[in-house]
Amino acid sequence: MGTPAQGKILTVLVAVTAAMAGAAVPAMAHATLERSDPPANRLLLKPPAEVVLHFSEPVDPQRTEIKVLDQEGRRVDRPGFQASSDRRRARVPVQSLGPGIYTVTWRTLSIVDHHTYEGFFTFTLGPIRPGAFSLQAGVPSEPWPAEVAARWLVFMGAAVLIGGLVVDRFFVSSLASTQLVEAGEAWLTAVHRRWRIAAGLAAAAAAAGTTAELTFQAVRTAAAAGGGFGTALASLAGGEPARTSLLLRIAIPIVLLVSLRRPAPGLTPRPAARAVGRVSLPAMLGLSQLLLAALLPLGITLTSHAAATPALLPFLADWLHLLSAAVWVGGLIFLAAVLEPGVRSMDADDRARFLGSLVPRFSNLAVASVAVLVATGAYAAWVNIPGLESVRTTAYGRALAIKIALLLPLLGIAAVNLGVMRPRLATLARRGVAVPGSLPLAQRFFRLVHWEAGLAALVLVAAGALALLPTARQVQALAPSGTVTLARPVGDLEGVVRIDPYQVGENVFELRLQSGQGLPVSDARVRFAFRPLAVPMGTAAADAVPRGDGRFTLRGAYISTRGPWLITVTVRRRGMEDRDLLYVVEPGWERTPVPSTTSPTDATAMALLRQADAAMNRLRTLRQREDLADDSGNHVTTLLEFAAPNALRFRVLGGMEAIIIGDVHFSREGGAWQRSQSPSSLTFPNFAYGESTRHATLGPRELVDGARTQVVVFTVTLARASARYAVWIEEKSHRILRVAMVAPAHYMISHNYDFDAPLQIQVPPGGGNPGK
Repeated sequence: MGTPAQGKILTVLVAVTAAMAGAAVPAMAHATLERSDPPANRLLLKPPAEVVLHFSEPVDPQRTEIKVLDQEGRRVDRPGFQASSDRRRARVPVQSLGPGIYTVTWRTLSIVDHHTYEGFFTFTLGPIRPGAFSLQAGVPSEPWPAEVAARWLVFMGAAVLIGGLVVDRFFVSSLASTQLVEAGEAWLTAVHRRWRIAAGLAAAAAAAGTTAELTFQAVRTAAAAGGGFGTALASLAGGEPARTSLLLRIAIPIVLLVSLRRPAPGLTPRPAARAVGRVSLPAMLGLSQLLLAALLPLGITLTSHAAATPALLPFLADWLHLLSAAVWVGGLIFLAAVLEPGVRSMDADDRARFLGSLVPRFSNLAVASVAVLVATGAYAAWVNIPGLESVRTTAYGRALAIKIALLLPLLGIAAVNLGVMRPRLATLARRGVAVPGSLPLAQRFFRLVHWEAGLAALVLVAAGALALLPTARQVQALAPSGTVTLARPVGDLEGVVRIDPYQVGENVFELRLQSGQGLPVSDARVRFAFRPLAVPMGTAAADAVPRGDGRFTLRGAYISTRGPWLITVTVRRRGMEDRDLLYVVEPGWERTPVPSTTSPTDATAMALLRQADAAMNRLRTLRQREDLADDSGNHVTTLLEFAAPNALRFRVLGGMEAIIIGDVHFSREGGAWQRSQSPSSLTFPNFAYGESTRHATLGPRELVDGARTQVVVFTVTLARASARYAVWIEEKSHRILRVAMVAPAHYMISHNYDFDAPLQIQVPPGGGNPGK
C-alpha cells in the first residue's frame, strides 16, 4: 500500500489535467502543544505520575525531548519516554513530587514540515514555598532569517521554472509556430538559449534553498535532542514525507533542464510521420514539461501545514495557491530577464506584431492567477487573523501587513499594464506594421514589467516568513484570556469573581457567592474596595448590585492605573460576622510580564525588603495559610507549618497532606503514609526576596490584623517570565504578615501568623511505606 503522501500525489496528477478550480487555504497549525496533562498553568491537589503532551502535528519521537524541572532547575522526570502510534502524543514518567511549581520544557521536530518547535509551561502542586518562585510560559521557536531566505530561494526557483515554461510553451513558442515573428528561427533559438540559462540558475536556487532548509532543520534537530549533525541530517532526509519532497524538489528541475535541451515546438517541423494522431512529438514534450513543472510545488506542499491534515482539499488548495503564484511571478521574471533582450533585437514590424499578440494573452493569464491569489489570500487572512489588533501585535500579522503593502503597488502596476499598455500594444498588432512611437511604448512596457518582477520577488520574501511563522490565531490561542475568573474561600463562603475584559479602565466585576456546600448565597450585601499597591493613592469602594441566585455585579473604571491592585470584597449578612475576600490582580501583566531593566527602583524599598528577609530568617517556627488560584476559577487552599532547621508540614484542604524533613518526603491522601526521597533538601527559614529582585517600590501603608504595615512591591524575574509580588511588612518587627503574587495564570495571597509559636514536626507514626 502507498503512503498518504503518495496517494495525494496521484490525485494531483489527475487534477492537473482538469480545469483549475480551488478554494483558499487556511494556514494550518505548526507542531505546537495543543494540550497537556497536567494542564498548563493549573493547580493540582494530587501529584501526577506522568506528563502527557498532545501536539497539533505528528512529531519525530527520536527528536523529541521532554524535561520536567523543579524550582531549582533539577530534572524530576524519569526514563521511559513513549510516543503514541499516531506520533501526536508523547509521555514521560515523573518522580514522586512534593509541593511547588514545576516547569515542563519540550523540544520536538515536526515530521510534516521538519521544523523544530519548543515551549514550556508550569503546573503547581500544593503550596508555593515562601521566598521561592519559578515560572516560565511557553513560547514558540521563531524562524531564523536564514531560514526565511532559504524558503525564498525555493519559491523563486520554482516560480521561474514554472512561470517561464508556461509563457514559453503557451505564448512564445506558439507565436513562433504561427510564423508571427518574421525574425525566424535564429531569433527564437537565441531566446531559448537565454531561457535555458535562466532555468539553470532557477534550478540551482531551488536546490540551494532546499539544501539550506534541510541543513538548518538538521542543526535545530541536533540541538533539540542531542546527537551529531550528520545523524540528524540522515534521519531527516531518509524519513517521509521529506524523502518524497526532496525527490520532487531536486529531480523535477533536473529533468526539466535536460528536456529543455530538446528543440521547442515552435522550432520543429511537424511532418505526419512524426505525429501521433494529430499531436506532434514536440507538442507532447511541451505538454509533458508543463505537467512535470506543475508537480514541483507538491514538493513544497508535502512539508507544509496542509500536509498535516487528513483531508485532501487543504492539500490541493495549497498546491493550487503555490502553482498560481509561480505562474504569475515566474512569467513576469521570464518577460523581464529572458524575453526583453530578444524583443529589443527585433525590427519594428515584428516587435509591434509580437508584443501586440503576446501582452493580451499574458495579461489574461496574469488576471486569472492574481484572482486566485487574492481570493485565497483574503480567505486565509480571515481564517488566521482573528482581528485587526492581531495584525499589529503578532509577527504573522505584521508579515501579512508587509506582504499586502508590497502587493498593492504591484497590483497598481499590473492595472496600468492591463488598462493602458495592453490596448495600445493590441492596436499595433492589428495594424501589422510599426508606427512612430512603438519603440518607446515597448520600452515603457518592459520598464513596468521590471518593477512588477522586483516587487513580486519581495512579496515572496513575506510569503516565506508567513509559511514559517505561527498564525495570529495560534498566538491568540496561546495568549491569556481576555477575562479572568478568580476563586477565593473564606470561612464557610466561597466567592468567585469574574473580571471582564480585565483591563486598565472600565470592567464588569461579577461575584458568584456560594456556601461551603455549593449553594448560592443571595441574602447578602456586597461591597467592592479597590486599592492600588504600587502607589499610595487611597481606596475606591462601591456596592455591587444583587442579580439573584448568588450573583452580584459592579461596573466601572475602578482599576484606573497600571500596576498591582488589591480587591477586597466585603460580604455582610444579617446576624453574621462580615467576611472579607481578597483578590490580587494586575491587568496587562500576563501579556507583558517582564519589566524594563531601566525601570527605576526605590532604595528605601530595597532596604526594607532586606530587613524583612533578615527578620523572617530569625524565626524558629511559622504558620501560613496560602490561597492560590488560576484564572479559570480553580483554587487551592493550603495550611502550612514550618519549623527550623528543615521541617515542613502542610495540608491541602480537600486533598493531600505531607511532611517534609530535610530531603525525606512523607505524603498521604486519606490512606497510609508513603515515604519517598525528595530531589532537594528543605531549609527553613530561607527567605531571600531582597536577593531575588532588582526592582522594588514602596506602596501604601495599611493595617493588617491590627498591625501597621508598609507594602513593598517588587518583581522576581527568571528566564523569560516573571512574577509580581507585594508584601505587607510590619513596621515594628519587620516581619512579613501577608504576601500577594501575580504571574501568568497564578494569583496567590498568603497570610503568615503564629511567629515562633510552639511547634513540633516529627516523622509520622510507622515511618511511612516506601513510595514509588
